Amino acid sequence: MKKFLMPIVFLFAHTVARAQDVDVDDPYGDKPVELRMKFSWDFNHPDVISRGNITDASLFVADAMSHGLYYGLRSAIDSRPARVAITIPYLIFGPRLVRSFRVWNHEEGHLQVWDRLPGIDHDDFTFVDEDADRTNIANPWETFRAITTGFNDDASVSLESAAWQSVEKDPKLKPHLETIDIVMEAGGLNQDQYTLEQIQRRILRGEEHILNSVFWMGYLYSTLGYQTGHPNGDIDDYLDGLGRRGINSSVDDVKNVQWLKYLSGSSAMMLGGFCSWLSQGKPIVSRDDYFLPFPIPEWSSYLTTRGPTIKAWTLQEVRGGFWIEPSYQLPLDDAKSEEYGLRLNLVRTWYDAVLAGYVNRSGGNWFDGEFTIKPLPFLDIGLGISHGHGFTYEREIRGKTFDFLKENELDLKGMISVRCEF
Repeated sequence: MKKFLMPIVFLFAHTVARAQDVDVDDPYGDKPVELRMKFSWDFNHPDVISRGNITDASLFVADAMSHGLYYGLRSAIDSRPARVAITIPYLIFGPRLVRSFRVWNHEEGHLQVWDRLPGIDHDDFTFVDEDADRTNIANPWETFRAITTGFNDDASVSLESAAWQSVEKDPKLKPHLETIDIVMEAGGLNQDQYTLEQIQRRILRGEEHILNSVFWMGYLYSTLGYQTGHPNGDIDDYLDGLGRRGINSSVDDVKNVQWLKYLSGSSAMMLGGFCSWLSQGKPIVSRDDYFLPFPIPEWSSYLTTRGPTIKAWTLQEVRGGFWIEPSYQLPLDDAKSEEYGLRLNLVRTWYDAVLAGYVNRSGGNWFDGEFTIKPLPFLDIGLGISHGHGFTYEREIRGKTFDFLKENELDLKGMISVRCEF
């Protein structure tokens, strides 16, 4: 394990060190590039894992690897032939090398759903390997360690038998076991999609490193490439649960919609970024890399209790530092559950502000607000609030409670972010 982690530690330290002596002609350009470690704490639900924290940890690892690799190889990739020679094998073998990090992101997504259940503690989480041996995974580090030492296609995360039996006997939960199981089975792939959306936002803002493409490709392909037709598979069990609720969906329904992601505006920017990287050595994907003569939306797809969804959204900078993100999400099998969303983000030198709202046609709504100050060049501190009423896709995917147990959800969180710019 130490041998596995040492390259990551070295790359991170090397990135920070080399960042101090970058010359004026550095292809990173005049916009600061950040290496950020972010964490939030929910005061109302401190024991429930946050999807945001899972994604932020995954992206920090991706950034440390990408920036560190770039600076470590910078002298060796100062020509187009050298970049081509390094990039091609990197794209072929890179996704496999970072698979453990993506699997950790996925499995934590399952645990996030279990964590919402009353009476369930982190000590109830277990990792089951191919020989059905169980390992306690009471924290994210233990999950990662179990994955790197024993993961294969037959392994999974689960609850201790006694914990699941207590869930089955709970009179408040018993009528909703089918729904809980559907959300749990979808939790891993939904975490992958949630992380992909954050990467798409960074691409659209001109903040993504081209070497992060191995993570981007992995999350882009996550649902499309997920194996089906074998016991205990997420998609198969998810579809079985939908069928018992009278929702007829299929593997083709789940997977075919995933192709839309490749037609997103961020995908076009990433393709343009590859061209700029190979021809000019520019490592950051910028909005100048968007080569189409017309704008196209972003596409996402989540697995929900109403069936697989299609989500169309876009991110546009209306004026300097003011970003607007409208969205529209609808399920393939239920025309009465469309969800309309609008996210506003104001970015200034000393503060950031976010205000977002989502309204589902079924009657539910979800609202977010965040305000972050930047008192020091390396430190951000903020407060956030989320409130949900009834059912929305936003709440089902990243909430801390189930709408069938609590009609309203209120989350108050503190946020801290340590970063270096170069």
